[in-house]
Amino acid sequence: MNETAFFNEPLPSEREPIGNETRQFIQPFFPKASCRLPEGWIEALRQRSSKEREDGGGDGDLSQALNWINNHAKSISLREVIEDATTALATSPTPDWSVLVPLGHWAMPRNRTDLLSHVLVESETGQFGVPVNEALLADPYVEHGQCRRLMFPKKLPISADYLEQDPKNANRYEWRNFFEKTGVQGAIRVQPVKSEASQSEMYEVAKFLELDIQKIGRSNNKGYTMLDFDIEEIPGEGASKEVRAAVAAWLEDGFKALYGKGNRKAEYSYYGSCFRTGTRPSKWVVKLAELAWVPCDDGELRRPQDVLSESDPAREGVPVAKLSSELLAVLQEEGVAFGTAIPEATLVGRLSRVGSRLDAEKLAELFRSIREQIATDEGWHESEQFKQVVKELAVPSSNGERIPINRVVKRVGGQRRGALGGWVLPLDRIDEVLRKELEHPDFPYEFPDTTTGEQALAYIRDVWKRARSSSERLANEVRGVLPTAYAYCLTDCVEDDSLSNRWDEAVSGAAVFAEGEWVFLADAENIYFDDLEDLRFIPENAELQIVTGGHLGNSLPDRLRTAAALGLPRLSSSIEMKWNETGEKEDANWSNKFTLICKLLHRVRGERVDGGDKTEIDQAKHLRRFEKIELFVKIGKGPYKQVPVNARLDHGVLKVAGRPIQFGSDAAKELLRDYSFRQRGDLAADLTGMLGAIDSEEDF
Repeated sequence: MNETAFFNEPLPSEREPIGNETRQFIQPFFPKASCRLPEGWIEALRQRSSKEREDGGGDGDLSQALNWINNHAKSISLREVIEDATTALATSPTPDWSVLVPLGHWAMPRNRTDLLSHVLVESETGQFGVPVNEALLADPYVEHGQCRRLMFPKKLPISADYLEQDPKNANRYEWRNFFEKTGVQGAIRVQPVKSEASQSEMYEVAKFLELDIQKIGRSNNKGYTMLDFDIEEIPGEGASKEVRAAVAAWLEDGFKALYGKGNRKAEYSYYGSCFRTGTRPSKWVVKLAELAWVPCDDGELRRPQDVLSESDPAREGVPVAKLSSELLAVLQEEGVAFGTAIPEATLVGRLSRVGSRLDAEKLAELFRSIREQIATDEGWHESEQFKQVVKELAVPSSNGERIPINRVVKRVGGQRRGALGGWVLPLDRIDEVLRKELEHPDFPYEFPDTTTGEQALAYIRDVWKRARSSSERLANEVRGVLPTAYAYCLTDCVEDDSLSNRWDEAVSGAAVFAEGEWVFLADAENIYFDDLEDLRFIPENAELQIVTGGHLGNSLPDRLRTAAALGLPRLSSSIEMKWNETGEKEDANWSNKFTLICKLLHRVRGERVDGGDKTEIDQAKHLRRFEKIELFVKIGKGPYKQVPVNARLDHGVLKVAGRPIQFGSDAAKELLRDYSFRQRGDLAADLTGMLGAIDSEEDF
C-alpha cells in the first residue's frame, strides 16, 4: 500500500475537460489506477471523520482510515504531474512542443500560472519550448511589442499560437496579463544592486548617497546596506539608431516600475529600522541621461539634456521631446533632466516670444526684471531691443481681453475722444499691477493722451479688411463707430503729413457700404455719394449704386469730407436736373396752415437742440402751389428721363403740385429731411396726415 496515492486537488472534470492533447501529455505521469484512490474519497473521509468527532466518536472507523491514509499514502498535485510531463518532454530526443499551447489554453482561463513552467517560443528555425523566465513577451501580446524584440535580442518571443488558436477567443490583453504573472521577460525590471558597508564606514555611505555625512545616522554592528538601481536592458552609446529608438516605446509601456528608484538609498538599523535616500542618481538614470534615445519633433534622437520636455516659445527652433506627459513627469521626478544643455532665453527674448500671452501680473514682473537688468552694466545693451519688442506687444485689459499696445491711450471720454467702440483701451482699464509698470518713467513707450488719428486709421483699415469676408452684420456693428473714426483720422491728417500719406496709401483698399453690400472702390463703377439726399429724383432704372451716407459721417459736412477723401464722386457731379413748374396758384389758407405745421416742427426741433443754435430753426419756410411740377433727369451721357415729383423743397420754399393726398407724403419727406428727422417714423406719419388735410378746414 505504500504506492497508494491521492490527489490533493480536484482533477479536471468532464465539465471542464482538459483536452485530449493535454490529457495524453500528462496521462503517463498519473499514478497507476490500481494504486490510486478514487477521486473524491479523501474529501469524503475528511467530512465523515469530522462528523464522527462532532458526534463524540473521535476514534471511529472513518477517522482511523483517514489517519492511516495520511500516514501511508502519497499526496500528489496536478502541478507536479505537469512538471514531470514537461521535464520528460524537455529531455526527449524529439519533443513535440506544440502540446504546450493547449495546456496554456486550459490554464489561462483558470489563472493557473503555476502549471506553466515552459512556453512555446518562435525562432528562425521553428518553434520549441523554453522555461518561462527565458521567454520574451512581445507582439502580438504587447502593443509596440517589436520594440521589446530589439531591447531583448537574446530572448525568443512567445508563439502567437496561444492567441490565434485560442478556442475561447480571449484578447491579447488577457493573455498578456496571464503571461506576465508567469515571470516571462520583456517588462521593465529595475534591479537593486546591493553593497555592504561596516558600522565605521559612514563616510563611504555619505559619498555613495551624495549626502552630508551629518545626515547619515549611526548603525548597529550589522552596518549599512547600500542600494543602487539598474536596468540592464538599456543599450549602450554604441547601439544602433533602431535599438535606441525602441527605448522610448519600451519605457512608455511600463514606466510605473521606475517610481521611487531614481536615487541611491541606504538601509540600516539603530534602535529600529532606518532608511536614507540620497541625491546621487541611480545607474539607470545615468544610462538614460547619457544615451541619445529621446525622439524629437524633428525626427532625430537626442540625449535628454539636449531636448526640451515641452515647447518654449521663448526658445523657438529648439527640439522638443515627443514623449507622453506621464512618462516625462516620472522621468523628471526620478532625476532624468531635460534641456539642461540648452541655453536659457534672455529676458527680452522671452518677452518677445511669450509677452503677448502672459497675464497682467506675470507681464508686469517680466517688465520689472528687464528694467532692473537694463539698469546694470551688463544689461544696458538690451535697452533698444526692449523698446522695439514693446511696440509689438499685446497687453491684457482688466476683463481679460488683449489689445496691441499701440491702441492704448491715457484717457478717453469726457472732453477727450472716444474709444471707437473698444478699439482703443485707456490705461484705467488695465489692472493696477501692470498699469504701474506701463506708467513707470523708465518704461520705453509713450502713450498718447487720447485716441489718435493713427489709431482711427488702423480701425478703418480693419473694417475694410473684414468687409471682404463679413456679411451685413458688419455694417450694423460699425455703423455707430466708423463715422467717428473717419472724423478723427481726417482731422489729424490736416496737421500730420505722415498720417495723410498713410491715408492716401490705404485708400486703394477702401470699402463702402452701398445698397446692402460692401463694395470696394477700386473694383466699383457707377458708385456715388448721394449729396442730393433724395433718391426720389433718380430714375428707377438708373444703373448706379448709392453709398450709405451714415457710414461716412455724422453730418452732411463730415460725409462730404469723407467722400472726397475716399475719392468717391458726388451724385450731383454726374446728374443734370431740369425743373419745370407751371400754373402757380395763390392760396393764403394753405400758407397759413403750412406756417402752423412749420411752427410745430420748430418746437420739436428746438427741443432736440436743447437750447443750442436755433438760426436754422428760425428761418421761415413758405409754401407755393403749382398745377404741375416736372423733373427731367440726365445721368452721365444718357438721355433725359422724366421723374414724377409732387413736392420739392427749394431754398426754404416747399413747392407742391396736385391734390394734398398726392403730394402729402413727398412733402413730409422733404420737411423731415430738412429738419434732420428722417429716422422719426412717428413724425412722418403725423406730418403726412397734416399735409394731406391742408385743404380741409374740418380735418385740419
